[in-house]
Amino acid sequence: MAFGKQCAVHVHESFVPQESHHVWPLGDGGPNVKANRLLVCSNGHGEIHGYIDLLFKYDNAIPWRIAQHFGDAAKLYAYKGYEQICAAGGRPR
Repeated sequence: MAFGKQCAVHVHESFVPQESHHVWPLGDGGPNVKANRLLVCSNGHGEIHGYIDLLFKYDNAIPWRIAQHFGDAAKLYAYKGYEQICAAGGRPR
């Protein structure tokens, strides 16, 4: 496991464990290649996946009262994953 102060979603004052996030999630058919991965902390990882789920739940129209609780970087990576899932004909199930 890698440790670092900066992840793709947050900047940390001390070293934290970092996880490999697949922008186009593996569970939704994404490839396990370097170009599809980025390092994030576990909180950032959860934010991205949570926002992807909300994009599907609200058909890409998440109410502001919910969306405001997510950071811009998490939203950006979630939307990139959402677009790839949709382009591949994945979800809703």
